[in-house]
Amino acid sequence: MPVRKQPSAILAAVDATLAGLHNAGVIHLSVEDQQRFAAALIDPPPPNAALQRAARHHRARIQQR
Repeated sequence: MPVRKQPSAILAAVDATLAGLHNAGVIHLSVEDQQRFAAALIDPPPPNAALQRAARHHRARIQQR
């Protein structure tokens, strides 16, 4: 005879699953890291050599299409 789950147990399992999915995409930053992140968005640093190289590579690939 199969075991019937109570509706509350099913709801609890759904809630736990949804919480896990939600938390998987959340990044928790310290106050200091939040300030650094905001500062970088407001006044981003100039692109370094690697980013410039990647941009050139991307442009070249897009123009080939």
